[in-house]
Amino acid sequence: MLKQQAGVLFVLDRIALIAFLRGRTDSAARLFGAGKALLEKLGHKRFFDEQRVHGEVSERLDQVFAADELARLMREGEAMSENEAIALVLRELE
Repeated sequence: MLKQQAGVLFVLDRIALIAFLRGRTDSAARLFGAGKALLEKLGHKRFFDEQRVHGEVSERLDQVFAADELARLMREGEAMSENEAIALVLRELE
């Protein structure tokens, strides 16, 4: 299960970037928050390539949202169950 969760973590920031590039900025922010929560839950540190993608998504979200709105959307993502986050990933990949 832990390995599966770590696998989800690796894609959340990448899918957030895809969602952002498709203009689905709210979904991107929620996925970004879900990734943050899972990272904290697992106590995982991002590898170099993960950190690069994470930084890119963070910068893009900061440019689009006011701080309070971004925080709200990220909290929504942080509150998602793993199944809800996966469902959102699947919707973004359609």
